[in-house]
Amino acid sequence: MVMTDRDMYDCVDVTEFDLKVCHPNGTKAKVSKIGNIKLVAGVVLYDVFYVSDYGVNLISVYKLSKDSQITVVFNENGCLLQDSKSKRVLVTGKQDNGLYFVNKSGNTVNLCFNSLNKSNLWHSRLGHP
Repeated sequence: MVMTDRDMYDCVDVTEFDLKVCHPNGTKAKVSKIGNIKLVAGVVLYDVFYVSDYGVNLISVYKLSKDSQITVVFNENGCLLQDSKSKRVLVTGKQDNGLYFVNKSGNTVNLCFNSLNKSNLWHSRLGHP
């Protein structure tokens, strides 16, 4: 899910279908568009939801690895995305308060994953109580 459609392409407006994503607290946010985003050369995120009410961009690690044959490696300090076949590192990121942040041409894309650090607050807020 992304909070801006600026980098999206091949978008389809889905406002007429009234699609919504649900939060753990019971609130919902409307999906306006579905499209693709190029993360880095050779890595495309497919079927990304544009949700203008979100304050962060979230990537599904499962979908990223399935659609783009990317391996995602996490440790307590950061993460890296690498090509599953060649093992070439494509993107690196850092951990901050239980969220992993990677940069895409100056834009921040957030990878959410349960951290080993002191707080699981963000992880719980973003859908995994």
